[in-house]
Amino acid sequence: MIKKMQIAYVTYQDIHSVQAFQEQIVIAIKAPEETKLEVPAPKENCIEVRIKSTKGPIDVYLCEVEQENPGVKTFEDMGTLTSETKSAVPLDEEPREKASSAWEAAVTDSQLEQGAVEQTPREAVNSPTLEVFKKSLRTSHSSLEKMPRRARVTPKERVAQFGKDKFHTDGSVLFCTACSKAVDHIRKQTIVEHIESAKHKQNEKRQREDAETAGPSAALKKQGTVTMPFQSSTVAKDCCDTVTLDFFRMCLKADFPLHKMDLPVVRDFLSKHIKGGSAIPKSDQFYSHLPALFEEEKQRLLNDFEGNFIAVIADETADFQNRPVFNILFQVLKVRPPKHADIPAPQLVKTVCLGKVNHATISQALISCMVEFSIPLERILTFVTDSTSYMVKAWNDVLRNLWLNCVHICCYAHIVALAGNTWRDAFKQVDHFVALMKSLLVNAPACRARFLRYLNEQSVDSPTLPPKPVVTRWNTWFNCVKYHAQHYQLYHGFVEYERTEQGDTTVLRELASLLAVEDLHADLKYIAENCGRLVTALNILESQKRQIHKVYNTVLDLISWLEHLASSTDNAKGSMAAQSTADKLRQYNVKSKQPAIDFLRAVRALDPKQIGAVYTDYETVKPELKLSSECNMEWPVYLGLVKDGFIDVEDPIQFWMAVEDHVPKLAKYAVVLLQLTVNSVGVEKSFSKLGILFSAQHQSLTEENVAGMLQLYFNNPD
Repeated sequence: MIKKMQIAYVTYQDIHSVQAFQEQIVIAIKAPEETKLEVPAPKENCIEVRIKSTKGPIDVYLCEVEQENPGVKTFEDMGTLTSETKSAVPLDEEPREKASSAWEAAVTDSQLEQGAVEQTPREAVNSPTLEVFKKSLRTSHSSLEKMPRRARVTPKERVAQFGKDKFHTDGSVLFCTACSKAVDHIRKQTIVEHIESAKHKQNEKRQREDAETAGPSAALKKQGTVTMPFQSSTVAKDCCDTVTLDFFRMCLKADFPLHKMDLPVVRDFLSKHIKGGSAIPKSDQFYSHLPALFEEEKQRLLNDFEGNFIAVIADETADFQNRPVFNILFQVLKVRPPKHADIPAPQLVKTVCLGKVNHATISQALISCMVEFSIPLERILTFVTDSTSYMVKAWNDVLRNLWLNCVHICCYAHIVALAGNTWRDAFKQVDHFVALMKSLLVNAPACRARFLRYLNEQSVDSPTLPPKPVVTRWNTWFNCVKYHAQHYQLYHGFVEYERTEQGDTTVLRELASLLAVEDLHADLKYIAENCGRLVTALNILESQKRQIHKVYNTVLDLISWLEHLASSTDNAKGSMAAQSTADKLRQYNVKSKQPAIDFLRAVRALDPKQIGAVYTDYETVKPELKLSSECNMEWPVYLGLVKDGFIDVEDPIQFWMAVEDHVPKLAKYAVVLLQLTVNSVGVEKSFSKLGILFSAQHQSLTEENVAGMLQLYFNNPD
């Protein structure tokens, strides 16, 4: 025996029959069990309803219950999809052009039709009944537009009608004064029934008795809505949040440590001299405001990356707890770059705390970052890293198969800096002397002051402190040696003065011993006189100027000079240092060590001043630069422009922008490629910021806050 399925449903007529729903917009919700419904505090001109279900779809219906013209049907009159639905107007009537009824402001035709399809069983989607229903959605709105609408009575009019002693209003809601409750002002019968109720009469009697007891001068308490208090609170909170976020941005750009906000002197100053300064939270309360700033920065980056080419710069380091941290930076390459000669500043987009450091974790972090920022893989042009084995393996095994237009560049500045370390190995006494002077001066402010005073007493013009040698700042060691060579004659007297006046220490004794070595001064002078070409090459390779077309020649010239120096010098240590540096650079200047060597050789052809000295064969340049076939016809035109003398510009990008009308496709590629960086200086700087931000004093910061704050610090320099 087949049982007939019982269907429970509510029609529009059922809703219309309820008097309390007259001239109201009723929201009907059809949802599965355990559905959650939340109604947050109302905002100005907005009521928000949040519905969440984990067990199935949610259907929402808006039913406008009209009292007048009951013969006119709306789309809710059609009943449910299980009934035989008929059109309210002819099917060939033109769809409406403009929404006019209240529900149309909240729900569009497309949303309603989509909701209807979702509610229909899959096999019935194309049924005639559904087609009629969908047509009814369109046509019934036209009927609503033609329906005359009567102006609804206002709460103020009801107060005038029933008396100010019985009712009052705040402008939008009618309140019974005696009962201190809101009353529906739309229907007169509702108000009459309220007045005639026993509860109202009892409250009215108590109100008269209280008035007689308190006397005529007592103010009558009247109920009001919570709208205005909520609005005032919201305005105040928004203002406070704005001040807090602006103050936080200022701290980021000024490198002002947040933990200093807790100092009593800072709190007193803010409260006393800054209007609203006491509302600025302490450091531990700042972190609740960080997600808003992080989202704002992410949206800025997404807008900046959209439609542009990208260069990816990445590197890994360890934090103070020896945990691996992986930073990913993007360089935005625009077809219309600014006129200045600087390359686009890299932007920090992701800081990932890696559990393990290998090619798999590196690849996963990079691919995830591309997905998060919606970067089209064909728009990634270069991948700049150091030459560590896991970076090379990540490129060879994974990334090169995904980023088909990309070239892997091993940071040339890093390579030259590593090769330059052979000078430190060859001149060990000089290296030890530089380290001792750093130990003496860097962490001793009083000693630095005495050193400057001593130099001034020795008639040194505009005395300065020696540069601080830092391993990750690749030129600082050579610059420090040049400083010491210049001031060497003054060091013996200063060291003896310190030993006499401040007491003898291990550092001072070692410095005195080194200053007694005859070769030290000669070695300092030799390095200072012969490191100029190496320092200049490093400056070019780590520069933020447009230098990619100069890189290949710079490295070749440096190798040639080092080999010449090694064969011509009388200093044995200098000869060994120069030859070792040249040998290392030659080892890294091959395809296996520098994957981009052919690309860097070919990109010189985009410099009009070099095109004659290199090669003009387009078939050689095209595959290395990954130029499209659209450029085939424009290459001879470019050669002709160069031959005609159209190269009176220093910056090759300015040349390509000037000839854009003649070679539009080739100019587009050239402008983008000439903006590329060949170094990872940006990521090294981000690590320096990380060391400042996340030290042993800030262990309470979560990884998410560290990553977000580092992004804000790095991407928003002063």
